[in-house]
Amino acid sequence: MLHRKHTSTWSYIGLIATIAGIVTLSILVISFARIPVVPATASRFSIGLIIGPLYSSFSRDGVLENMNRKLILKVIKQRGGITFTELKRELNLQNGVLAYHLSLLERNHYI
Repeated sequence: MLHRKHTSTWSYIGLIATIAGIVTLSILVISFARIPVVPATASRFSIGLIIGPLYSSFSRDGVLENMNRKLILKVIKQRGGITFTELKRELNLQNGVLAYHLSLLERNHYI
């Protein structure tokens, strides 16, 4: 008969916490170093570019470098009284994406 070694729940929790800490540290290092996770030809995004906006601010001119924000601003200027839902449908954007871009445009006084 085989005997199994008894492992406590606390051992598993410690292991999970260690793994979570390593993953978090790796993400932070990659984001601050802006190391591309995929080749630049495959994607223009990296973890640093995705997480970077959380830690940095855009210059006023830099806000309009994003195609979504350009389109949002264009549609708002053309159809001044457009609602959030109409804008979301017209540009085929998700709620969070549209809300994020609108908040950047508002903070930088474009809208």
